[in-house]
Amino acid sequence: QKVSDLELRIASTTEAKKKAALNKDLKKAIAARDKKQVVKEFASLAGSLKSLETPEHKAADYPPVYAAVSTGRRLAFANWLVNSKHPLTARVAVNHVWMRHFGEPLVATVEDFGRLAPKPPLQDLLDWLAAEFMESGWSFKHLHRLICTSVAYRRASSEEGMPSLNRERDPENQFYWKVNSTRMESQVLRDVLLQLGGTLDRTMGGASLDAGSIKASGRRSLYFKHSRDDQNPFVSLFDDADIMACYRRGESVVPQQALALSNSQLALEASAAIEMRLFPDDVDVAFGGCIDRLFQRFMGRLPSPDEQKACLEFMSQIASMNDDQTARDRITRRRLIHALLNHNDFITIR
Repeated sequence: QKVSDLELRIASTTEAKKKAALNKDLKKAIAARDKKQVVKEFASLAGSLKSLETPEHKAADYPPVYAAVSTGRRLAFANWLVNSKHPLTARVAVNHVWMRHFGEPLVATVEDFGRLAPKPPLQDLLDWLAAEFMESGWSFKHLHRLICTSVAYRRASSEEGMPSLNRERDPENQFYWKVNSTRMESQVLRDVLLQLGGTLDRTMGGASLDAGSIKASGRRSLYFKHSRDDQNPFVSLFDDADIMACYRRGESVVPQQALALSNSQLALEASAAIEMRLFPDDVDVAFGGCIDRLFQRFMGRLPSPDEQKACLEFMSQIASMNDDQTARDRITRRRLIHALLNHNDFITIR
């Protein structure tokens, strides 16, 4: 018997409603089963839900001394955080470590792994590293070694010799066909200046120091206080950590940074200390050899022919202004060191 189109539509609609009802019942069953599983696995946490704070709780309701026996809520919460069925903790940790090695995180929204966050292009890599991190016993040393010995980390930052299709297909370098160039963090920059001059205090541990005493101390920048009202002007210029959010630092290139490296007391004193350390009184080095040594020390490479020519012209000009040969050579080297401290390749990590 022939069935009309209207009857077919009614039948299909009825079938769809039945399937929707079944799916709804199935979801309820799964939710109920999952709830039972959660209660079973984390009984200590579920059993203490009744004692959680509510708006009705007042300070007078609590005893003046903590109970001798723990409720187990904190331990249950900690166990939940590191449970193998809860990979979010490991993913967040891996994302932070990756960002500090590569300059860019695997998940762009470092502070938010919610459902509205964009899906990372290397989701499989993030999951694999998270699983490896958990299986290693949450060993950060293992994670650092794994990342730093990878092919991706050991790639060059230069595009020279790279296939032209790389930039065409992946201009943002999302798949790490090269290493991203990054700038030194503010604390690292100060410590490098002190280290090159041999005045960095490597003492480990100790109390925090006031930011105002940073000029008179050779202590590592890590040990100085950093707050809204207690900051060092030099360190703050070079993208210091945000006191309101510790997830990620920004990078900026502003004129004030160049002025700080040119005119600050730290840069001037570092130039003199570096010159005294690299060129003692009993060492007489020609200008050409001096330039090569400084470029290798500061940039990790030899100067290009154009850079060599520009430095020689600069040193000759400075030397012509001084009559005393001993003072002339020393002043000339210090001026060149001071100029190289403002070179983009010095503050850039490649």
